[in-house]
Amino acid sequence: MKVENYIDQNIKRDRDLLFKIDSFCSQYTGNSSEYRIRNILKSKFDFVDDRLIENFENNPYNLANEIIMRYSRNEKVVKYHLASQFISNDDEVSVFEMKVLNSRSDYVRINGSSYVYEIKTENDTTLRLDSQIKDYEKVFEYINVVVHDKHYDKVQKMLPGKVGIITYTLSNGKFEYSVRKIAAYNKRCTKKSYY
Repeated sequence: MKVENYIDQNIKRDRDLLFKIDSFCSQYTGNSSEYRIRNILKSKFDFVDDRLIENFENNPYNLANEIIMRYSRNEKVVKYHLASQFISNDDEVSVFEMKVLNSRSDYVRINGSSYVYEIKTENDTTLRLDSQIKDYEKVFEYINVVVHDKHYDKVQKMLPGKVGIITYTLSNGKFEYSVRKIAAYNKRCTKKSYY
């Protein structure tokens, strides 16, 4: 049986399972021994046993990565799915975590025009978003905010008209993105502000 079947079945009966996955992510590192990962998996998730791990080539890293990439709500996973499923393109340069004046952008694409993406997961607040957008306006031609559906109503009221909004949801282990508002060209961009 695939891990998503185990998790999907267990999510229905264990409302705290997503919090357990987030907690697991904070403890998991690729440098941990297989023994440690196996024990963390078993302690966090009652559906994990040696038989399930055997289904993943007897490698607890494979199971851990499957759980994280399908069900984690942390920003790194959202960035990965955004880059690989939504905006990945061989004809452009992409940068993660780029310092921009007093902010740090989550994702930047350059392909003749410059695009910035600021991600706000369901676990984030939007407190710094206004100052981040002001920094991005000085540098990028197109500004996008990627938010979990729970933040959509709030950010659409607070963002300038030129800022694009992309929402995402995590449903049955799949990230789904929806462009709610297309970013307009930012006339305030000077580019020199960054250099």
